Amino acid sequence: MFDSLTRKCNPIADGKDAQSIKVKDAAKGAPEVTFEAGILPKSAQVHILKQGDGPTFTGDQMAEFEIEALDGPTAKPFDASSGLVTNFDGTNTFVSVLNNSQKPSVSLCDALTGIRAGSRIAAVFPIKSATKPATSNSVVLVVDLKTVFLPHATGSNQPAASGIPFAVRVDSGEPGLTFPSNTPAPSEFKQYTSIKGAGEVLKTGDHIKVHYKLYSWDAAHTMIQSSWASEPLDMTVGTGTIQGFTKAILGQTVGSQVVAVIPPKLGYGDNPPQGIAANATLVFVIDILGKY
Repeated sequence: MFDSLTRKCNPIADGKDAQSIKVKDAAKGAPEVTFEAGILPKSAQVHILKQGDGPTFTGDQMAEFEIEALDGPTAKPFDASSGLVTNFDGTNTFVSVLNNSQKPSVSLCDALTGIRAGSRIAAVFPIKSATKPATSNSVVLVVDLKTVFLPHATGSNQPAASGIPFAVRVDSGEPGLTFPSNTPAPSEFKQYTSIKGAGEVLKTGDHIKVHYKLYSWDAAHTMIQSSWASEPLDMTVGTGTIQGFTKAILGQTVGSQVVAVIPPKLGYGDNPPQGIAANATLVFVIDILGKY
């Protein structure tokens, strides 16, 4: 599934400064990190401390990770208020889309590009002083990459189903729907898998990430909601959503894209949330990005 993805961020080379960072697991909490205070490479460096065997991170996608940050000049760990500290016990992992949209000095997207899930890296970044332009500091990161999610559905294209909307997508992988002309909304649940992924099968209780677009099968074929402008939806299969959505994804595989037509009895019926008409027939196009 992941082999077809192109890199969206720039991998960072190894170097002697990153290699000098020593990391030892602690009995509890973040690992013990040691290096010579004042570490200051000319450019960012990343060293793989442990090689994982999971899918490779390619950038502009969601990842789950643990992280510890330390000040390069003093070798002291950042405190929890920095937002760069987790417990390294699975209780407060970060799950976030990583990209370089703001060109940060410390780029986790670049640091993790080319790294497999299950790996641990040590990274060091030079940081220019905001108050004294002629001086530089540095920050050291230790990152455990736990899970890598697909940025969009990927797999084998499947034949379209007659009488329901057809999924199309742009180069970024974001989908849209083309509705059949002069066709009324069906009264029963219908679905088809437009892309068949090769990942794990979804079952009730799985914690997953999906992207989706929601349309109303009305005269205008109105798009009501989309996760593509923000972050993927975090959900548990079988809870927290309408019956038709669960029916659409249950038994599907990670990497798949599903188009589902959901009649009112499996949707919101006559008591919908704001923005959706009463007794609307809903159409979802859902990209299943991963489970964890």
